[in-house]
Amino acid sequence: MSGRLRPEVSQPVATGPAVRGRRLAVASLVMVTVNVPWLVVSWLVGTAVMALVGAREGQLLSGYGAGGWVAWVLMLAFMAVPSIIGVILGVRARRLGERRLSTAGIVANTFVGVGWVVLSVVQVIS
Repeated sequence: MSGRLRPEVSQPVATGPAVRGRRLAVASLVMVTVNVPWLVVSWLVGTAVMALVGAREGQLLSGYGAGGWVAWVLMLAFMAVPSIIGVILGVRARRLGERRLSTAGIVANTFVGVGWVVLSVVQVIS
């Protein structure tokens, strides 16, 4: 021997259901933060949709007949995409056994998604 120590042999990384569940739960929580840039994307898409319908910024799409209502519902669905994906990831993580983080992701994404819907409905009603 030359006096050097042999490097430790590393153990293989665990990739079982628990690790996959934790990764899905973390991804679910990340989807909450994705809502911030998604707001900008939704605003740009909404502006384009309003131009297609003939509305100006600040006007409600619901005032433009059936086409306006369809555009409003589609925009609402578009705005909720990150929250829906976050809930789906959280549910998958929960099924794999990750309880704490998956519950946090499900609750946070549901809160944000329902918040989008409530704010949009209140805007149309008022």
